[in-house]
Amino acid sequence: GVVQVTHDHAFDDHPHFTGYDKALVYESTAGGNWEIRRIAVDGSGEADLTQNKAADRYPATAPRGAIAFASKRGGSSWHLWSMRANGKHAVQLTRQPGGQSQPAWNPSGAKIAFVAGTPGQGTSIWSMFRNGTKPQRLVGGSGHDASNPAWSPDGTSIVYQDCSAGNVTDCGLTTVAPGSPPFDVSTLRAPYVDTFDGGDSRFWQVITNG
Repeated sequence: GVVQVTHDHAFDDHPHFTGYDKALVYESTAGGNWEIRRIAVDGSGEADLTQNKAADRYPATAPRGAIAFASKRGGSSWHLWSMRANGKHAVQLTRQPGGQSQPAWNPSGAKIAFVAGTPGQGTSIWSMFRNGTKPQRLVGGSGHDASNPAWSPDGTSIVYQDCSAGNVTDCGLTTVAPGSPPFDVSTLRAPYVDTFDGGDSRFWQVITNG
């Protein structure tokens, strides 16, 4: 049942189901620079949602249709933005120094987890409300590159990839709940380097199914 959806000679990455109209939102260089694009699962109706000269990457779709993404609009650092499902009304959510990227919506669509900092120099996992208010640092920082956050199905915890800063061969999977210390769950799995693309629930399915 495998079907090729895109057929361009470009980089197409980080696909997310929209969840309501059988479509995918993804990042692509098809237009010459990184843009957020949308396409139906049958390959029809492809559209460039961002249409901006700045790089736009890491799209994440909310349960109610909004799209969060990282953009370099207005400077050289990544910051988080949100827009409607049709690409209209883009609004900047973060302005912290050091850059923010890799947004992930919680199951209710009320909060967004994201990565802050510069990879190789130490990154951390944060959360905020969907309008960008009340940002809260959850875990990470000096000596660690925390990335690829994904919420648990009940929205109480976040799993993320935890690497030694600048060393992608020394990684594990860690969970954290707001207000609680992080817990390394790599010991619960096979003793290999643990990496994954955030924004889905594969890890949580492994734990749930034993």
